[in-house]
Amino acid sequence: MITPDEIRTKAARLYPQVVAAWLRDEEIFPRLIPANLETSKLISEAITQQQALRAHSKAARGYGYSLRMESRRSRDYGEQDFPTAVIFDSRDDLLKLIGKLGEFQRLTKMVNEIRLRQPQLKSWTESNWKRLIGLEGELSQLLDVVEYLQDHPRPGCFIRELPLAISTKLVEEHTNILAPWLDELLPADCVDFGFDRHHFAARYGFRSVDDQLWIRILDPTLQIALRCPGGELGLPITTLAALPVEQCEIILVENKINLLTLPPLAKTLALGGLGQGITQLFRIEWLSSLPIKYFGDIDVEGLRILAMVRDRWPQTQSLMMDRQTLDAYSHLIIPGNRHAPDLPVPVELTPDEAAAFIACRDQQLRLEQERIPQFVINQFIAGF
Repeated sequence: MITPDEIRTKAARLYPQVVAAWLRDEEIFPRLIPANLETSKLISEAITQQQALRAHSKAARGYGYSLRMESRRSRDYGEQDFPTAVIFDSRDDLLKLIGKLGEFQRLTKMVNEIRLRQPQLKSWTESNWKRLIGLEGELSQLLDVVEYLQDHPRPGCFIRELPLAISTKLVEEHTNILAPWLDELLPADCVDFGFDRHHFAARYGFRSVDDQLWIRILDPTLQIALRCPGGELGLPITTLAALPVEQCEIILVENKINLLTLPPLAKTLALGGLGQGITQLFRIEWLSSLPIKYFGDIDVEGLRILAMVRDRWPQTQSLMMDRQTLDAYSHLIIPGNRHAPDLPVPVELTPDEAAAFIACRDQQLRLEQERIPQFVINQFIAGF
């Protein structure tokens, strides 16, 4: 026969269904709990089992499960009341038994606040209610942030400068909650989808501390035109974006040392040293109108960055990032990261680049930029 502890375990498993039903305004109580109610043939054991069930039932405790009983005559026990069903009469009966009544009440209070202030989040709430647990003291402030950004999209200030009575760390600590809300609630032109949700500030128009980007001006006449004090500079992205760059070619370089060893080139500006942070360049508007070459490692990660860059700037060409280069310098290849064999080839890659991607993915290969002799790189770039 089922025990009180087993009933409690079954009830706890029902908790997500209980919440989901409430969110959809569905009634699922009274709720029958599937249970083995077969009585032991040993009369002493059978009596003990039934007494335990009754002692922990709603009739004895005031909440929890109810027992549906039926009087039957048994050859072994004579006239006795036997349990025929275990039932939870109400939601509160189940929640009290599993110790979730308080949590459920807090959750419903938060959901009702979201429904009142941001009804468009109904679908998100139904799918993500577990993420609200523990936010009771902060939910109202997070909704304040959302409402402020609805009224003042892309504010151009640091997050801590929001004119709201909130903790300075609140937004940073809950970007995983705010990002899907803002994607749903803000007009599409107020979200820069070129940045993923991990780049929260850039995606939603906040100021952020810029990383220093290394630049090399490979043509002295271009240095004069840009009024730069030197040919090698480290600049914040915002400062770089403000430069009057036009009528020149751009080389984006993944590796800082390779950037600093590029040969002189007429009307060419080289940027680099960001690696996976290449998306920070998406804020530089003048890149959209200039010829771009990308020079990165030949491995899965490097080729995916190339694809990301080309998706943003379709005019991008790669430098020495194809299967021919991989084969020519096979003696310089080192082991790459392991990737799933079904990892898709980015559609932005050319056939030669895609062939290199497949080889690196399937054979775990990596050919790093700095392993290729400098004179080879210089010759290739000069003749490109």
